[in-house]
Amino acid sequence: MLLGLTNLEKENVLEMTEVELVSICEGILKQLKSVYKREITLRFEENPINIYADLLKIKKVIIILLDNAIKYSNDKIEVFLDRNQEHAIIHIKDYGMGIPEEEIENIFERFYRVNKARNRETGGSGLGQHIAKSIINLHKGEIKIKCKEGSGTNVELFLPISNGNEEKNTQKRNPRQLVSFHQ
Repeated sequence: MLLGLTNLEKENVLEMTEVELVSICEGILKQLKSVYKREITLRFEENPINIYADLLKIKKVIIILLDNAIKYSNDKIEVFLDRNQEHAIIHIKDYGMGIPEEEIENIFERFYRVNKARNRETGGSGLGQHIAKSIINLHKGEIKIKCKEGSGTNVELFLPISNGNEEKNTQKRNPRQLVSFHQ
């Protein structure tokens, strides 16, 4: 994970392409269900839901968030895909231990762990949420976390919708300009 953070901070190029979220999520969920033997459901009403994004980075975000849901819950995990006029929305819900309300604002900080004892039990370095937020910010999206301790966690990703008129070339971006939480 540390190597992923180092690569992300050095990275100033997004390999932008048309990404179809339903099929991407179906593939990720199939792999995770096979490996972890967990109940993970995917729900959507529209298909396809397209965004213009860096495919590998968006996959990384989804995997980070699902990995956290798997680590910190023993019950089912639900993934909902939706869209409005401006955004594709990926909503990941688990029914696990949740996060104390006073800790939510800190979870995107580097190396932050809600409960230091969790590190011994579940592994991890406290970088996953930081990396996920950095990637979402590079895509001009937003990540929101709502939860109640003991009742699970809801994570919502909002990513700009692809309308088919975007520039098809790779776009160079400076992450320091877009990722404001480093300051």
